[in-house]
Amino acid sequence: MDAAIAQELAEEMIVKHDLALALQLMQDTVVDILKEMGLVKLKRLGFQQAAQAGRLASFAIDYCFQGFRFYEAWRNVDLILLGAEETQFVVDQMGRTITRITDKVTELRGELQRLEGAKKAGEDSRKQLLRELRSKDYQEAHLMGEWFANETGIRAPGGAIQEDR
Repeated sequence: MDAAIAQELAEEMIVKHDLALALQLMQDTVVDILKEMGLVKLKRLGFQQAAQAGRLASFAIDYCFQGFRFYEAWRNVDLILLGAEETQFVVDQMGRTITRITDKVTELRGELQRLEGAKKAGEDSRKQLLRELRSKDYQEAHLMGEWFANETGIRAPGGAIQEDR
């Protein structure tokens, strides 16, 4: 997944870079030559101030173009960093989820083994095991209810759950 995202970002950057390079080469070969020829001709015709204004305008255009290229380069860097942060967040979240699920599966396997063992034991040990498991379920339900009440501010009316004896 990381490799696919990195490849997509790299391909997008390569295309943008190629377009900027093509634009720069076109400007260098065509626009700059024509611009210089026009400014020299203005100077020869005696329009010194117009030629100077043209040079200033040429500088301003080049400056804006380079500024745009710089902006695009940093925007691409920001996009890559943002993508890396989002990817890392998802990876961390999935890692925590896998750990929780693995722990829960291990816990349930242990309970199943205890229940299998209780089949062979007497009636009293089976009842004791069921009471322990029910007590554990009540504790988990209580913790979940407390979490919900703390998160939402909503608390159910009534008292504690009474265990059947």
